[in-house]
Amino acid sequence: MHLIAWDNITKPLTEGGLSFRNLRKSREAFMARNALKLLNNINLPWVRIMKGKYGELDPWKNPKLTTTSWAWRALNYTVQAIKLGLQISISDGLNTNFLEHPWLFTTPFSKKPTFIATNIGEKVQHINQIIENGEWCYNSIEGLVGEDLVDAITNLQLGEGPDKWVWSLHPQGKARAGSVYSFLNGHTDNCWDGWKQLWGLAVAPRVKTFLWKYFWKRLPTKDFLQQRGLTQSNLCALCGEAAENIQHLFFQCRYSKEVWHIFQLDWGKVINVQQLHDGCWLTSKVPNDLKAMIASILWCIWKSRCATLFNCESFIAPTIFRCAMAFWNAYNPTNKPTNKFAKQSTMDVETIVKWDPPPPGCFKINSDGAFNMQISKGGGGFIIRTDKGNLFCAGAAQFMATSALHAEAIALLEALKEAIKRGISKAIVEIDSQNLFSYVSSQIEPPWRLQNIIDRCTSLAKHLQQCIFVKIYREANRAADYLASHALNSRSKLVFDPTSDLPIDFVRILFEDSAGRVFLRKV
Repeated sequence: MHLIAWDNITKPLTEGGLSFRNLRKSREAFMARNALKLLNNINLPWVRIMKGKYGELDPWKNPKLTTTSWAWRALNYTVQAIKLGLQISISDGLNTNFLEHPWLFTTPFSKKPTFIATNIGEKVQHINQIIENGEWCYNSIEGLVGEDLVDAITNLQLGEGPDKWVWSLHPQGKARAGSVYSFLNGHTDNCWDGWKQLWGLAVAPRVKTFLWKYFWKRLPTKDFLQQRGLTQSNLCALCGEAAENIQHLFFQCRYSKEVWHIFQLDWGKVINVQQLHDGCWLTSKVPNDLKAMIASILWCIWKSRCATLFNCESFIAPTIFRCAMAFWNAYNPTNKPTNKFAKQSTMDVETIVKWDPPPPGCFKINSDGAFNMQISKGGGGFIIRTDKGNLFCAGAAQFMATSALHAEAIALLEALKEAIKRGISKAIVEIDSQNLFSYVSSQIEPPWRLQNIIDRCTSLAKHLQQCIFVKIYREANRAADYLASHALNSRSKLVFDPTSDLPIDFVRILFEDSAGRVFLRKV
């Protein structure tokens, strides 16, 4: 381990490290929470003192820190290190600069080449200049940025209160130390896939550690030690015929070749031993048990080499192969005893699913969303029906979205807006997403990217005299699901009334729902 750089040892296991803690990065990870409090101007004594003495903390500016306190310097160093994970969630837009703050992306417009007007700084300074009555001003935005960015901006749901800095890599936007540390310590691009495969091998932990040093080319072979002036001779400890480097010791030495020959005869496998040294056997589609056996053989060759060098023991190929087989058998999952009294899996139970009309004097709202990852577009659909099961109104629209859950949340928001617009006072709102239901019913804190949408949904629900959210199965939500899929393939916003010309498939679904069509679902 001492032969490998500490920065490499502190990398994650999947990037070639051992996941040891980097104390400097740990300090920055723990400081991130305080930096976020300062950015959000939380009402704390130390925050008021810092802002009163030094002013605003800005991750994208490099202030002079020579005469400042160690605490202020530490906070500045921290935000500089984590700035690519910081973003602003827009609400009123008063304190957010259009060009200099990261509000649409994690990088400000001024630092990122994109489709914006060259004189944008003269037209707009802060985000509140393109917001009117709590909504985005489409005409103002259209003259500032390109068409794609117009959609991206106008699909951001505005919240209530002041703008808020968030840690964009945490679902709830909180600067948790673990999330920040992973960001600071996991930036290796084009990482070798073999590291992940190595730690998943069904072999002893000591074998994995040996392989880790093997692939870092830090095994203390004679050739390696001679390069560092720690030994005079670099001849192989087994054959004494060539320099003892990794490739020779494990694959070219005549003693090692004998072990591989026995392995191929015993397992009935034909392997090009000379191609094993670069680790291609870890990343290729080789069976897992074969990978574990190759690892065990490498380990036993190394142990026998050390025993030959230091204890003057004989290198006997059949004995080494049997030792490798014993190691392989000890950790082979197929050799573990099974519990014949293990609990049998329970049988699936079928339940009846169908759409039911609401109670008298109440409306039922169904909403759903669809998402196309290739084009980053979402489709939302909703339908409002009377207590007789008749269509009251329905809607469908395409919009920018980042996930299926995002699309479903926007669809629910549009449904509630339409219900209030049409004067509905009592409604049962049915959705088929368990996550979305947990958010709107306040069972789970929503992700920060959906926080403003969820807050708006719950706020609109309170405007109704009675609003009950219900989680249903997809089979009872077919009408909204059809509209969401239909919207994904249509650019225009659609609103249907009972007198509208409805799609034939949509009419069929409405008729089947009213007739009480039953579906069987395994639960």
